[in-house]
Amino acid sequence: MSSPLDAAGLAIATTELCRNLATGLYFIIREIRDASKDAEIMQDTLAALHTRLDQVRALFDANVPQSPLEKDYRNSIDRTLENIHRDLSLLTSKLHIDVILEAKGSKRLEAWYVLQRKFQSDDIRNIKERLAGSEELLQSHFEMLSMTRDEVTDFKAFVRPILEKLLFHATLTEERQRYQAAESRSIKRLQHVTNALGTGNTFPGEESDFEYHDAFKTWKDKSEAMIMSIADPPWHQVSNSNYVPSIRNESRDGASILPTVRDFREKNGMYPSLRVTPNLSHVEEILDESLHQDVTEDLINWCKEQGFPVNVSNFRYDLIWEAAPVALKGTSPMHQAIKTNNMVVLEKMLSRDCNIEVRLEDGSQDPTPLLLAGSELNAVAVKLLLTKGAKADATDRTGKTGLHLCQSPKFEGRRVAKLLLGDSRAEALDVNAQDQFGMTAAHIAARVGDVKMLEYLLLDQYGKKVADANAQQQDGSTPLMVALKSNIANKKQVIDVLSRCSDLSIKNKNGEDAKEVAAKHSPKDVRNLPATMKTVLQPDKHSHKLILSSQQPVPTPSHPQDVLVKVHATCPCKGELDWALWAPEFIGDKIPIPGQDLAGTVVSAPENSGFKPDDEVYARIEANRPGAAAEYVLARVSELAIRPKNLTWAETAASPISALTAYQGLFTRGGLDPKALAGDEAAREKNGKVRVLINGSAGGVGSWAVQLARLAGVKTIAGVVGTQNIDFVRQLGATETIDYKKQSIGEWATQDPSSRQFDLVFDCIGLPSLSQTWYAVREGGTLVSVCAPPEQNRPEDVKKEVNSIFFVIDPVGKDLEVITKLLEAGQIKPHIDSVVGLDDFEEAWEKVESGRTKGKVVVMVMKDE
Repeated sequence: MSSPLDAAGLAIATTELCRNLATGLYFIIREIRDASKDAEIMQDTLAALHTRLDQVRALFDANVPQSPLEKDYRNSIDRTLENIHRDLSLLTSKLHIDVILEAKGSKRLEAWYVLQRKFQSDDIRNIKERLAGSEELLQSHFEMLSMTRDEVTDFKAFVRPILEKLLFHATLTEERQRYQAAESRSIKRLQHVTNALGTGNTFPGEESDFEYHDAFKTWKDKSEAMIMSIADPPWHQVSNSNYVPSIRNESRDGASILPTVRDFREKNGMYPSLRVTPNLSHVEEILDESLHQDVTEDLINWCKEQGFPVNVSNFRYDLIWEAAPVALKGTSPMHQAIKTNNMVVLEKMLSRDCNIEVRLEDGSQDPTPLLLAGSELNAVAVKLLLTKGAKADATDRTGKTGLHLCQSPKFEGRRVAKLLLGDSRAEALDVNAQDQFGMTAAHIAARVGDVKMLEYLLLDQYGKKVADANAQQQDGSTPLMVALKSNIANKKQVIDVLSRCSDLSIKNKNGEDAKEVAAKHSPKDVRNLPATMKTVLQPDKHSHKLILSSQQPVPTPSHPQDVLVKVHATCPCKGELDWALWAPEFIGDKIPIPGQDLAGTVVSAPENSGFKPDDEVYARIEANRPGAAAEYVLARVSELAIRPKNLTWAETAASPISALTAYQGLFTRGGLDPKALAGDEAAREKNGKVRVLINGSAGGVGSWAVQLARLAGVKTIAGVVGTQNIDFVRQLGATETIDYKKQSIGEWATQDPSSRQFDLVFDCIGLPSLSQTWYAVREGGTLVSVCAPPEQNRPEDVKKEVNSIFFVIDPVGKDLEVITKLLEAGQIKPHIDSVVGLDDFEEAWEKVESGRTKGKVVVMVMKDE
């Protein structure tokens, strides 16, 4: 074993090695700005490890072992340091960050893309997980050594601000009493000016007052000296000069949000008061409310920046606000803090009186804050919420607990699971809880291929609750059967773990045991996917410049609802290249692949999802996930529908976004009765009384809207269109047209107000014509826009009351099923402007961004379609 001096040298060398890697990677990511999540997680892991290493360095430098127990801990730390040093040296040799730092211009960008691919390799991921595990081990040993000193430091850090506050208030009180006493004596002097007692130089009581003030001054001076004496910083705190930032902990306004609450407080010299004796808790109650006011002001400002209506009289952090912008619809400020990973804000919110079980109204899962934190793999948020009493056994609308939702091949998922199963406050959580499909957390872990999660769930560790390896979901499948039927990359390792704990004789509802399932899904039937794929990428969100890459890794399902799809065709969407700038918090750090329209063939799908391999599907993929301008893409079960059998692949790809937007604009938001599309005569009669105007009726969305309005029984359909497209729109079903090239909507509407006012106006264009549509909507009517909030574009001279709505479409597969029936019946059809191959992707996006299209531009990803 190394001597203390050797250990100190090893700690210094390891810390320096980690610092070079973490800072080098940090500055590269900051400069190039298109880092993958894997790259950011690696940098974050290194930054967290550096924090711990710097503490250990100081420990070995400042202390000499005194007891056998302490020596044992030091020896264990020394061995861990050796492992970390070996892994960091290996990582340095594989990443070659120094090469990127030395490269210039395009060569640096090219080297960066090569490096990003390395982060997804198994050997780099293994190193990252070993480092993260070593960091946890290092932390646990370090805390055991420093616990006593921490108690003292925590107490000092807690007591000092309280004493300062008490001293401040005592000083104010003394000054106020002194002034009151002086005033009282002046009055008494006037009252007794002729009294014999007033002939002296002092007034009764003044001598004792002077003695009191001298005593108070002495007390104050000694109190200040005493407070300063306990102001020493924590002995193991990381110095500012050694601090390494984490790229994932920087909010967009530059605030730092550290990976754990402990790390945040260590960096800022703050420590939790949980370990301080409860006898001091009453001291806080006598402090004034200025601190609470500061906290409230900070939270209000943050909520305002996010877009919440903070000016309402009853604004709270645990309510859903209808007046919030569309990106925040159904979202409470508390949920938003979790979504944006702002743990400082979340902790402040939780210090207020709030409903910690408020539901996110997303229309699919409606999670509580704890469930959202679990699905976001945010261990810090989970710990904060559990501390505040969040229900650990809460479920979403599909019956999933936080343990279900944190299942992921990523290391962060296991951190969340360990919190949920290891925290005494989470005893109510059932490790074998089943969702509406009968799946347990072990089923999902088997499907996504998280070997270490399965080992943690299935193997007894320190008496924790153990998952049942033989639990059966609705079709009778055990976790082992789920793994046998999967196409995950590490299928063999998953099966090896599950086989040790499973009863191989259990049969599913098809009467098959594990051996029969294995034979049915033998390697000869497993799809041999390539490691990489061709894809269109947007390297810089500030530029519309796109590139075609052949080195992007094929995505691997990681979410319980992930469906892997082989892409046949996709479509550009106008404006999508700016989404990362317009809505950075929503778009997040996704791989920048455009094309949210999808038409393709299922490669793999979750059990009981309703989809199976070789199903031909289509969907609109949520904008905060990678798009379909790639050979393979992940879609969610809730987004997919079986594609119409009578359409070509190009026609299929031309349908999802435009059709869904038109359907939801007219029916979900606009108030038309959708039952009319299925032939309900009462609904058709009701819709027949609604007058509809569609702005942009020849475009991708507008052309669908005209057709759907006609099918729904609307008798008056006005289409705003250019001269060249008037006949086209009338063929779709418009009963009258407004040629915007000859007159504005406002001019046209005001020429004959009695007949040119509409119950429903659907805007598909945006500015500048959006403001003109206000003149065409009747008093009490509805104005719907998919481009911008109508109320913000109301002309000053328009005073009428209107129900104005701005919305972004929901990628709902059930709505697409309605569209499918209409397409297969030949009642509606997509309109295509042009079709290009994947190699001609630039032409497709340039044409769509120009706005000079009639119908959709389709990119065929697969050739010969």
